[in-house]
Amino acid sequence: MRPHLPVLAFGLAAFLVAGCATRVEPDRVHPVDPPQAEALLDAWTNAFVIDVSPPEEFERAHVPGAVNIPRSQLWFRMYDVPADQGVVILVYDTHGQRSLAAALQLRDEGYYRVYALRGGLDAWRAAGLPVAP
Repeated sequence: MRPHLPVLAFGLAAFLVAGCATRVEPDRVHPVDPPQAEALLDAWTNAFVIDVSPPEEFERAHVPGAVNIPRSQLWFRMYDVPADQGVVILVYDTHGQRSLAAALQLRDEGYYRVYALRGGLDAWRAAGLPVAP
């Protein structure tokens, strides 16, 4: 690893922990790129990851530890989302098209640390991050 990469990774994690992830902005969903999402998940061990893709897409590949709640079922399956509205939630789908609507719905339900993965699982893979089959 190049000597400056650990410093950059630490700086990004510190930014997310000190800035975005702790600031309460109830009227906002935070879009994040894959490296930011990875740092967010590393910083918040109790983060909840939701894949809003259809089940067949989720079965092919997903972010490790993600829970599949298809976008069309999110309202009906709010019982699957942690009751703590301060929990960090990362929402994504395969291509990044459905996740923002789902993240906005979660925000409207009172969750205020909601992050939407830009580019979805496609961008996650392109960044070389791990996927589960």
